[in-house]
Amino acid sequence: LADDKVGFPHQTAGLMLSPWAFAAAGDWDKAVAEHDTKGDPLAAIIDRYNRAQILELRRRYPEAEALYKGLITDGSGGAALFYQPYGEFLERRGRQDEAVALYDQAIALLPRDGELVAARARAAQKGKPPAAPDIRHGAAQSLYYAAAAMSAQRQTELALVYNRMALRLDPSLNARSEEH
Repeated sequence: LADDKVGFPHQTAGLMLSPWAFAAAGDWDKAVAEHDTKGDPLAAIIDRYNRAQILELRRRYPEAEALYKGLITDGSGGAALFYQPYGEFLERRGRQDEAVALYDQAIALLPRDGELVAARARAAQKGKPPAAPDIRHGAAQSLYYAAAAMSAQRQTELALVYNRMALRLDPSLNARSEEH
């Protein structure tokens, strides 16, 4: 991944996975740097999300928050995917009231999203927030998104392979995907 020679059809997966690979290798500067996503809009959004999570792991909270906030406000698409992770970030920072307000905003857009409703209830009750993603979970999530991209392109065999790799890294992804 470091020498940027991952080509078609694995380029999107490589772009999404590379920040976590750099983090696993201990190269935190490359892990949190903005990556060249080769004009792939999905990879660009996931790159920002990955960087937000990695910055949180590195306890660089203001930078992480700026990325989370940008994901839901800049109109680049996919904002609905990032309300819950941003709310969970706020909860981990002890900012439950802000998290509740954010969840309310998200629920107004997605009233049938049971996970958002549950997250809002947890934050309102000042419950224990979910742990920040670790490297394995972040890498698994990236492979899960790559699988979704392959599925959307009707590349079912590659989607299946990426899903299996994602589940190998984080078996709990299966339970979360079945809830949707």
